[in-house]
Amino acid sequence: MIDDCKKLTEEINKLNCYKVFYFGSKPLIIYKNHRFIVPIIWQANKLNIIDSNINILCLDKHLDGKHCENANNMKTITTFNDLYRHCRDNLSKNNDDWISILMEESLINRFIYVGEGSFGSNILEQFPGKIFELTMIEGQFDNQGKLNDIARKEELNQLWDALKWEYRPENGFRMDKSTKILLDIDLDYFTFDWRGRHYAWQDQFYDFEFNPKGDKFINDIIDRSPFITIATEEMCCGGKNEAKKILNKLNMKYFNSTIAIEECFAV
Repeated sequence: MIDDCKKLTEEINKLNCYKVFYFGSKPLIIYKNHRFIVPIIWQANKLNIIDSNINILCLDKHLDGKHCENANNMKTITTFNDLYRHCRDNLSKNNDDWISILMEESLINRFIYVGEGSFGSNILEQFPGKIFELTMIEGQFDNQGKLNDIARKEELNQLWDALKWEYRPENGFRMDKSTKILLDIDLDYFTFDWRGRHYAWQDQFYDFEFNPKGDKFINDIIDRSPFITIATEEMCCGGKNEAKKILNKLNMKYFNSTIAIEECFAV
């Protein structure tokens, strides 16, 4: 696995629009526009780091549930660079159709969205039983939260299965240790709006959203993710300086300050 991840990052590093850092041996792959996750997932499948049964948990303020109308057929593409150019030229410049591409090309299995909104019925109908919504992390571990409400087991069973989220009477809910799941982060998840502008969360927002149970949940996902992808999406964060604040906070909170922040915004 480590050698295959090195092959993945070697390919990614050929393009200066990606920056790769390491949390231990785990690659942290950082890029600007969310649609450029597609070549990463494609290459990871090609190297057998993951396969089409992999699930993704994505923290993203905005809904990226648009159907891609201009993708053409990716099966004729054979290199990472060619797929990057394909995504640059053919996918939505609003970065809102990449999920449907990953699904249509069988590059992932199920998608767990953590964010403020709800997907429209079109993409949910297109991929039945494949896309799940958690809204925000805060509250999901309360008595009636989606990650703690045993009374809604039948309703929530598919979500729990996607996360390998198991209930045992002796110790409550836990994520299966053998689970492999990808963590994808859009920095705009950690923003708030005030008078028409976007701003980075204040420190107390993180304390409220990621209480001890929420923190453990995110760290469990990090542990189980072969690599982690982070889209800076600085224009959706209120600009480069606000995006830097967010990435720096995540860097200190979850990644032991292994990310060189300025390098991520140099291009």
